[in-house]
Amino acid sequence: ELYNHPGVNVPIGLIQNACGQSSIQAWMKESVIQADPALSKYLVTQPNGYQTPSNIYNAMMAPVFPFSIKGCIWYQGEANCAIDGGAPFTTYAKGNAAMLADWRKDMGNDFSFYAAQIAPYTAATSFLSTRTAYFREAQNAITAMPKTGVIVTTDILGTAAELTEIHPWNKRTVGQRFAYLALAKDYGQNVQFTGPQYVSHKIEGSKIRISFEPSSLGTGLTTKDGMSGKTFKIAGSDKKFYPALAVLEGNEIVVSSTSVTAPVAVRYAFFDGAMTNLQNKEGIAAFPFRTDTWTSEVYVNEAEPSIPNATGVENLKVQSVTIYPNPVSNSLNLKFENDDIQCANILDFTGKVVLSINNLRSKSENVNVSNFAQGVYLLRYQQKNGIWGSSKFVKN
Repeated sequence: ELYNHPGVNVPIGLIQNACGQSSIQAWMKESVIQADPALSKYLVTQPNGYQTPSNIYNAMMAPVFPFSIKGCIWYQGEANCAIDGGAPFTTYAKGNAAMLADWRKDMGNDFSFYAAQIAPYTAATSFLSTRTAYFREAQNAITAMPKTGVIVTTDILGTAAELTEIHPWNKRTVGQRFAYLALAKDYGQNVQFTGPQYVSHKIEGSKIRISFEPSSLGTGLTTKDGMSGKTFKIAGSDKKFYPALAVLEGNEIVVSSTSVTAPVAVRYAFFDGAMTNLQNKEGIAAFPFRTDTWTSEVYVNEAEPSIPNATGVENLKVQSVTIYPNPVSNSLNLKFENDDIQCANILDFTGKVVLSINNLRSKSENVNVSNFAQGVYLLRYQQKNGIWGSSKFVKN
């Protein structure tokens, strides 16, 4: 994404330091952990070496510090969510900040640091458990430090079957959202880099109206499937949360439930099985939030009310595309199953976008490729529901 953006347009070097099942304490110096009594729980050696204090820091981080970097993208937390106990995960939040401060000291550079919230996951908990929700709050605490940011992943799962996958299949959206942060904050580009963020609420009788930070709305509030907002829950003073009907009214959400006549609080995507659809029109997901500060709750397991779109069905199918002739000489013909394609890009073997096709007129398109060099190319196309597909072709 950075390489293909006209405001950057240079290759980006990456140093990949990845270690599955790792805990944050393994990425930290033991001396940093020892210096803060609040982090002392992390000094207990875990049976997994990837969770032992300093192990990964010594082996994988220390060798990196002689290099100069512009930023770091951080996708970690599942292990700590499982072994740190429960809400409010203050040890993790404090450890994350201490780790970053020490890394920046070692690097001699206040590099940017962008983290991904952990995705919905229910293999180790019940669907309505709130463990991951509270953990995401702890992850968000890093934004109190300068030159940091967080991206949302609650919308990236394609089907409920992925709720038992610790690693969601959709990596591209995660990478794109990291790129938007870097483009805006590090490369000075005018791009929308965040999704809708809760800013305030107002009780209106039996309903609650939710407002969002204007700059987070981009060109407007919407849902990716044309349905009403999903995963909203509403509660009265008894702290019992019921599935709520969430209706978009302009750039606000009005939340209600027939089971709650005197609402007090609203939560959005605040449970382990929350797969969301709320976003801005730029396609960036809304941040999970809650309006309460309660430390306990009861979620009533009822069906989630919704207002369907025209068809009442969300199409998650990736449609096929026919490319002919293939190999191609001067003119490429594309034939799609239907007119649901929003845009398409053609990339060369280096990943460079060599042609963008917007405003596709019909189920078929004729593309002039006479100026393309010989070689293999990738056609990537996006459906109106946000799902991407791809096909390869050869230029003679």
